[in-house]
Amino acid sequence: MISENNRPELFAAISKMQGELTGAFKAKEGHGYNYADLSKCIQTAQEPLKNNGLAVIQFLNQTEKGTELETIVTHEAGGYISSSFLMAQAVLMGGGGKNPAQTMGSSITYMRRYSYCAAIGLAQTDDDAANVRAQKDDVITTNDQQWLDAAKDDPSVL
Repeated sequence: MISENNRPELFAAISKMQGELTGAFKAKEGHGYNYADLSKCIQTAQEPLKNNGLAVIQFLNQTEKGTELETIVTHEAGGYISSSFLMAQAVLMGGGGKNPAQTMGSSITYMRRYSYCAAIGLAQTDDDAANVRAQKDDVITTNDQQWLDAAKDDPSVL
């Protein structure tokens, strides 16, 4: 990890942002399990990051050792923390209907998701009453609200 020009505001903002984070819902199915895809992870963290003057940037860099993914968390007052790692070689034989570029793209997206989540402390979560949070675009029906209220009063209904 590299840390530059850090002021106390950076780490205070990260702490506050993590307090606002909810888990990224595992809405995507594939490979025999459910997971939160990269766009869901970014969407989940977008508001808490913005509310605390933070942003996440990711770059691919070519080095003599191979392709590195660098993830940087920046703060509006200056300063950042970054982490990079050497990506495993994607098997570029295609397969499953994918051409080599699709295989590489899948590998990059997979690594970006894990690095993004690790950098900000974002966990993936299953759908349960303890993690339900209404988003701006979400609509909670009367029936949903009644179920949530019942679950708060009696967790055994879960």
